[in-house]
Amino acid sequence: METKEARDRNRGPACGPACGPACGDARPAGRFFAIGLEPPGNIERELSLFKRRLFALIGDPSALAFPDSAILAFGARPPGPSPFGGRDGRKIAPALAQAPTQALAQALARVWEGIDPAAAFGIGIPKGEGEGGEALEATGTALFLRFNGPIERLADDARSFFASLGLSELENRPFEAGRGCFLCAKATEAARAAALEAAPPTEGFRDCALVLWSFAVAREGFGASSWRELARAERLSVNARGFRQRSDRGRRT
Repeated sequence: METKEARDRNRGPACGPACGPACGDARPAGRFFAIGLEPPGNIERELSLFKRRLFALIGDPSALAFPDSAILAFGARPPGPSPFGGRDGRKIAPALAQAPTQALAQALARVWEGIDPAAAFGIGIPKGEGEGGEALEATGTALFLRFNGPIERLADDARSFFASLGLSELENRPFEAGRGCFLCAKATEAARAAALEAAPPTEGFRDCALVLWSFAVAREGFGASSWRELARAERLSVNARGFRQRSDRGRRT
């Protein structure tokens, strides 16, 4: 059961003067879904602390508007009669009505099937390290912290997962999914400099999880976002000696 502390942590900061047009315009209002790649607990904590340092430097609510993960895909209810039931959107299809959380987790776990169990991921590791690459990436108007590894394949399979549930792709996406960890909505030189000053974590990992979230975003934008975990699928990885192991992550409290 989600604790009060967890609920408070999952709420973005209150909207304020720093929001401006970037916090409201073209941002999706209402509810949508997202799948993210969540690093192991120690790295997730470092990522969380980094994002809070960045928020303290730039004062932009978008820096804390999404989970400490790499968002892989967005999904939305298709037009017409809703296939959903229940206040929290868990009953996504009649077949899932009896045990929605377990069924969702089992379906989500199949997204891992196309990924080599020995493949490594990384966070904040420059693309083309040793060739002048950067750990930060600007895509569109947003700034991201790079995630390395088979991210593109995971993103493709995450979109297929949403399609299998009868969900459509979110048209008015808050940012481009599959690019890494979203840092802020304005990829200005000042934001990039602040992100580097905040010292982004640089770590490699194999243990991780896919997480399905339901999001609620008010019309005022990023400053009023919240999310709820619907299901997670831990990765069954292969350690350095070649033994398969299930992630035994330390969870933040």
